[in-house]
Amino acid sequence: MKQSDKDKFDVLMRIADFQIRQFNERRDYSWKITFGFWGAILGSVAIINPYRACIPLPAIASFGGLVILIHTWWLYNVFHADKKDKDKAFEARNKAMEIIGLPTLKDESDRKFYCDWSAQVQFAITFLLVVIVIVAIKLL
Repeated sequence: MKQSDKDKFDVLMRIADFQIRQFNERRDYSWKITFGFWGAILGSVAIINPYRACIPLPAIASFGGLVILIHTWWLYNVFHADKKDKDKAFEARNKAMEIIGLPTLKDESDRKFYCDWSAQVQFAITFLLVVIVIVAIKLL
């Protein structure tokens, strides 16, 4: 391998590493935000419970729907930012692998938001928590 190829390889791998670190840091941060969001959903029982008699069920359900939409919007935006970082990392890694003569690996550029396991799990938990809170407010 020529020195210029080694330099290109090193630069490409640093780019790939940087992009994956960005992805990992955002993932850690987004899960912390999600846990806080879930805590707020559960904490809403204590806030709403004293006033539950004067809040109609459709208003509570509508607010629950809004909460689900807001969290879905958050997940969608995080997914696309993560996807951008991973696509750049895979592109740099594949170019580096070409330099050293190894076959490139498949990227995830065709992955869709609704197929992302992390978004599915977070959406399902948010949905269940909102339903539990609505039931708890009306039954307590």
